[in-house]
Amino acid sequence: MFKSEQLEMTIEGQGRQTVELSSSLTALPKVLLLTLNRLTYDPTEQAVVKVTDHFEYRESLELSGYTYTLHSAVVHEGGAESGHYYCYISPQCDHTVWYRFNDAEVVTSDATSAIRENYGKRSCLLGPTAYLLTYIRTDCGEEFFRPKTVDIPESLRVRINDVK
Repeated sequence: MFKSEQLEMTIEGQGRQTVELSSSLTALPKVLLLTLNRLTYDPTEQAVVKVTDHFEYRESLELSGYTYTLHSAVVHEGGAESGHYYCYISPQCDHTVWYRFNDAEVVTSDATSAIRENYGKRSCLLGPTAYLLTYIRTDCGEEFFRPKTVDIPESLRVRINDVK
């Protein structure tokens, strides 16, 4: 993964020079968060507007020999200045079961609702669009998804029971 950009700059004592700015990843993370830039400034409107263009993201990605699987998608419905966020999560990253977390409600869902309906449509300015995608490296899945045993302190158990 490598990004490079050439710029013209004036360097003191050397005059105008072409410089190259670059960045690269030296190691890939276990969890990859991708933010989709769904906002931009529109000079004709003189305002920030939502970008609803169709963008198909994949259920899995191949990067430098690693496979990443989509775990969740945060979705925004509404315009640039207002709207509502909710999240789809596939707990085991197998895409057979999805859950939609929407405020106080959690319901089962499917891959079409969780993924394909959130690609965006230019003709639908306030419709749902994916905003943040979480991918988990498949060779780390066991680390994230195996059951964990946690001892809950007695003081916390009492507080939980008091709330019930």
